Amino acid sequence: MAALAADRNTPQKSTIREVSYKVKTGVTIFMGGGVCVDATGYAIPASDTTGLITVGVAQETVVGGAAASGTYSIAVHQCVAKFATALTITSVGVDVCWEDDQTVELAATATNDIVAGRVIGLDTDGAWIIVGGQN
Repeated sequence: MAALAADRNTPQKSTIREVSYKVKTGVTIFMGGGVCVDATGYAIPASDTTGLITVGVAQETVVGGAAASGTYSIAVHQCVAKFATALTITSVGVDVCWEDDQTVELAATATNDIVAGRVIGLDTDGAWIIVGGQN
């Protein structure tokens, strides 16, 4: 798939907690997308980029724009959520990595192995994973 360009209706259940993170300048985080923090500690869209740490699923859309990092905050759920994937039933119980902010894949497929969460179930349209609660 490709990174989000609009909000995504990401099915969620079993919210662990809601946390707020400061957003990095110049990024847009879309509602329903995976969220990570980078080495500077600011929130950015999840991706297969070195040094990221998964924090959860965006509950709103925030446009960082040209404002300084930390000017805006984003509400993030650490929860069980369903993301797009090409995984099979043999992936249940396995940690998966971000391909982009709406797609997960096995570490063997990812370049930087940014853990999105652990697969707890699969449907025909995606994988249910625990996102952010393990960090």
